[in-house]
Amino acid sequence: KAGAGAQPPSAADLPPVAIELPLPSTIPSDYIPNRDLRLQLYRRLAEVRSEEELAAIAIEFEDRFGPLPPEAENLLYQLRVRVRGRRAGAAGISVENGQIRIAFPDSLSDAELPDLGPDVRRSKRGLWLSRSVSPDWKARLLTVLSVLVARPREGGAGASRPVPLGKTSPDRVR
Repeated sequence: KAGAGAQPPSAADLPPVAIELPLPSTIPSDYIPNRDLRLQLYRRLAEVRSEEELAAIAIEFEDRFGPLPPEAENLLYQLRVRVRGRRAGAAGISVENGQIRIAFPDSLSDAELPDLGPDVRRSKRGLWLSRSVSPDWKARLLTVLSVLVARPREGGAGASRPVPLGKTSPDRVR
């Protein structure tokens, strides 16, 4: 329902995002030896719906278990990508032919895309971020996703509710 009191959907209401990045991502057994505790933490991580929740879990990990090993940092990074990708309306983020592909459930129109820079190109299959042009591709991917989250959507700039790309929503008319 639309209207002045309409609430934006929670992250749980948005479709899931498949993440397939070439990063070893795990909670190593030498970091948290107790298998049951690791499984419990994986379940908690699977439920993360915001970057704030993720940051709180990262702090908790460091407080309880010490500095994060690289594999755990990668796991938290991929979860951050998933949360941000979900908010941007992405269906999946993967690496193909040495490039990062941000796939969307629908076609992207030029009007829906802000300027993402010379290292990002558009195709029918999504957006492509060159890893060779962006040596710090992990930070660049987060930046591109942030720009996509903040892009004007149907209903004008600053519309807080994500609208699937390529679709219109009659209840968004102002």
